[in-house]
Amino acid sequence: MKSKLIIPILVLILAFSMSTASAVLTNTTMLSDDFESDFSLWTDNGVTNWVLNTDQFVSGVQSAYAADRNVDDLLSDDLDMSDATEINITFSYRISGIDANDNVAVYYYDGVDYDLIDEIGDDVEGSWLEFSQVTTDAQYFDNGFHIYFEGSSIDNGEALWIDDVTIIKEHDLN
Repeated sequence: MKSKLIIPILVLILAFSMSTASAVLTNTTMLSDDFESDFSLWTDNGVTNWVLNTDQFVSGVQSAYAADRNVDDLLSDDLDMSDATEINITFSYRISGIDANDNVAVYYYDGVDYDLIDEIGDDVEGSWLEFSQVTTDAQYFDNGFHIYFEGSSIDNGEALWIDDVTIIKEHDLN
C-alpha cells in the first residue's frame, strides 16, 4: 500500500515544483544620463530650455540646470516599461533659493496622468542629495513611461540642478 502512494506523491511534488519555478529576472538600464553632452534623452529628443551647467555637478563636469528664468519642465523621452516587474530610479539633485511656494518636484507618467512622486523643493539647500526609489506599482509598467522634473515655477535667484539620472527596469527573461 505504501509504494502505491509514494509514486503519486512524487508526481505531485514534481508538478508543484515545476509550476512554482522562479522567473528568470534581469535588469536593463533604460536611461543613464550624467548630462555630459546634450539633452538627447529628454523632452522629445533634446528640445528643452534647461541648460548644461559646469558650476555644479556630481560626476563628470556638468549637470542639467534650471534657474533665473521661467523654464519648462524636463521630461525624459518615453521608456518602454510594459514588461517590467519593478522600476529603480535614482538621480542626484541640488536646490538653491527654492521656497515653499515653488513647485519643484518629481513626477512619473503612468500612461494617462502625471503622478507627483516627491516634492524636492522642500529639501536641504546647497548640498547634492540623492533620490532613490524602487517601484513595483503596475500603473507605471507602460510603454510610454517617463519621469519629469517640475521646474517651471523657479523664480529669479533660485536654482535646480539634476545629475546622474539612472532608470533601470527589472523584467522577466521568459
